[in-house]
Amino acid sequence: MARSMCEKCQYLMQNCVCALLPSNIDTDLEIIIFQSPNEAMHPKNSVKLLKLALPSIKVVPVISVNDILNALENLDLSKWCLIYPSDQAEPIEKMSLKERNAIEGVILIDATWRKAFALYHSYQDFLTVPTKSFLTPPKGEYSIRKTSKENALSTFEACVYTLESIERVDLSKVKTFFMQAQQWQWRKAPYMQ
Repeated sequence: MARSMCEKCQYLMQNCVCALLPSNIDTDLEIIIFQSPNEAMHPKNSVKLLKLALPSIKVVPVISVNDILNALENLDLSKWCLIYPSDQAEPIEKMSLKERNAIEGVILIDATWRKAFALYHSYQDFLTVPTKSFLTPPKGEYSIRKTSKENALSTFEACVYTLESIERVDLSKVKTFFMQAQQWQWRKAPYMQ
């Protein structure tokens, strides 16, 4: 017997997060998230929650490099930034007002560290996109998913921190939603007790 799903948030009714969703949250930046198929299917993936909080985000499943090419083909990538800790990345916190105002969009990669590395190197034009990393990121609060990387953030947290850094907007409602959704959805898990 199939369990009922919420039509809006696409979670099981017992884990529906619609009542927690923040209202009147918007961004002037375009956001594209390239997502590995494995992450899309992972029950603890944070992008699903992010898309609910910020519906304008474009999530692109990446099966091949053509998916990246198609998503970026008509964009002026000099006005975008890629969030990725490459050797060439500059701290997002040190962007000038002029640099921040010139940014039209942000690219993030949603994958394991190993797959993100492979994806980054599979698309040559990523090397031409201004790349940003985090000098002083907030502490990651995605407690239901562990990582061995120090200062690692979920894609949700990385996106929110990026928007706060570039647009200087208050996204505390979005962060509250993220914490409440985790606690609600995983309330029966032993590590949430």
